[in-house]
Amino acid sequence: MKKLLCSISILFVMSLNLCAFGQSASATIAKEDVVKSYFDELTGYRYKPEQQSFVFETLSGETLFEHNADRASDPASVMKTATTLTAIAKLGADYRFSTKIYTNGILNTSTGVLKGDLIVQGSGDPSFYSEDAFAVAEALNQRGVTRVEGNLIVTDDFYVNFDPYPQSSAETLLVLLDPKLWDAHTRQAWSAYYMRTPPTTSAVDQLTQKPPISFTGVEITGKAKVGTDVGAVMLCTHESMCSAIY
Repeated sequence: MKKLLCSISILFVMSLNLCAFGQSASATIAKEDVVKSYFDELTGYRYKPEQQSFVFETLSGETLFEHNADRASDPASVMKTATTLTAIAKLGADYRFSTKIYTNGILNTSTGVLKGDLIVQGSGDPSFYSEDAFAVAEALNQRGVTRVEGNLIVTDDFYVNFDPYPQSSAETLLVLLDPKLWDAHTRQAWSAYYMRTPPTTSAVDQLTQKPPISFTGVEITGKAKVGTDVGAVMLCTHESMCSAIY
């Protein structure tokens, strides 16, 4: 991760220099100076310039800078640009992956107990993370669900945290929904999610009361399974962005 951030920083600085270079024909920054600055940054982070490759072109196809342009290199995170552009082109920038939560049981709102299965209908969402599971749990809490006396059933197009297997994704989701099952890593993920979540209270209330950092979650007494059942009652829907593919 540290190397990735360093690489991003280097490319960002070089991009700024490119912008300055391309602003006018009278720009004082020479091509050689931009490339030298880039190589100096690489050397500072112990990267070898001779092992790097790059090509910067204008939209019209004019090559501004290039280095080892014909050398085969691992594209690494640059591939995210291609997958993101493809997703936006195919689905549209406003597309949202929708994960729907159903049940085939009956909810007792006075006790918070749902007698029946909790059914998760996925949509192939590649960007459903721990934070999304926390949001689903909070939505279920708002519906009055705190305990499920039944199984957690997910469809075969549901994935969590880049896990390509629905069964293990279902098992992960069961843990994420119930704070009593959390390990240190999950608690850290919850803390990060809480810090990013906008408060629902007013500015005045935020100054006069402590923020609620507790997480009720949803306890599931049964097992995590993969199935095709669709419940009769929809409890909530969770959406994530197409542009979150990375």
